[in-house]
Amino acid sequence: MPRSQVSLSDEEYNHIVRVNRKLVGDQVELINGMGSLAGATISEIGPKSVQLIIDSCSESDPPPPLVLIMGMPKMGKADLIVEKGTELGVSHFFFFHASQSEKKGFSTNQSKRLQRLLISAMKQSGNLFLPKVAEINSLSEIDPTLGPIYFGAISSDRSSLREVNRPAQVVIGPEKGLTQEEESFLKEHLGGVGVGLAPYILRAETAALAAISQISAL
Repeated sequence: MPRSQVSLSDEEYNHIVRVNRKLVGDQVELINGMGSLAGATISEIGPKSVQLIIDSCSESDPPPPLVLIMGMPKMGKADLIVEKGTELGVSHFFFFHASQSEKKGFSTNQSKRLQRLLISAMKQSGNLFLPKVAEINSLSEIDPTLGPIYFGAISSDRSSLREVNRPAQVVIGPEKGLTQEEESFLKEHLGGVGVGLAPYILRAETAALAAISQISAL
């Protein structure tokens, strides 16, 4: 609400005061990850916190879902996928335990790291909505209400993502790919459509970002 006061500490304090070197009277923008954008003025800077006065606030509606469902990748690749996917507008990241996944799950510290990357990428890209990230045990946990489902395929009868728009869900296998059983489940039980992403064989993280880029470009 305009003219209300907000206090920031810890990482946000450090970013405003140490990194951006803001002073009393300077203007900053605040977001809450749920569509709110506020303009604020720094009123006081203390040794551990900064006080701000809200000058204006606006609300935006979320865009239709853009969901990335991916076979559990190695941690370094998960970092890249989450960071760049957020910048490209992904609304949900679901990492599933695929039959051919080399990694079986994220530790608590790794999950916290992914959350920090989400927040950083959201701020950097100007995205007003913080994506959701979660692990799921199998493809049977996919929620078909979030949008039509497309999966990376190498078969000759695959379709294209050129005309696909949001809402959409993209399923990418782990480094060794989806099994025949997983592809069949996507087609027969979830109405999934196999799509081609490039004329060449792509690494899993490249395939994920290529698919999201094609849909985000529309």
